[in-house]
Amino acid sequence: GHGTYFAQNSSKCCLYSELSRTDGTPFRSKGPWKMLLCRVLLGETLRTDQSCRGIRKPPGQEDGTPYDSITALTRQEGGIVDMREYVVFKEANALPVFLVSYWHSSTCECHLCRGGAL
Repeated sequence: GHGTYFAQNSSKCCLYSELSRTDGTPFRSKGPWKMLLCRVLLGETLRTDQSCRGIRKPPGQEDGTPYDSITALTRQEGGIVDMREYVVFKEANALPVFLVSYWHSSTCECHLCRGGAL
């Protein structure tokens, strides 16, 4: 849906990273990769075990007040994601603190370095 997505595990960002493999070089040789480390204010969050695909604004609480964010629960919590995801709908709820540059090592076994298979 519409919103800004965050994760509690930094490795989650690689799941949403896209690089072209048309030149045949492995992902780990490309870089540096960039990731923002942010402070995120969730406020009143809707904890959900369902997909919110296509949502354009935060859903309303019982009293009609919109939630500030959505928290996608993990499979272990009864949800549908492997790692928790958070979605905020206002720019003011997220503060970038650090820009992290990193490279994949020559022995990296993440899904991208293995060929993009999840």
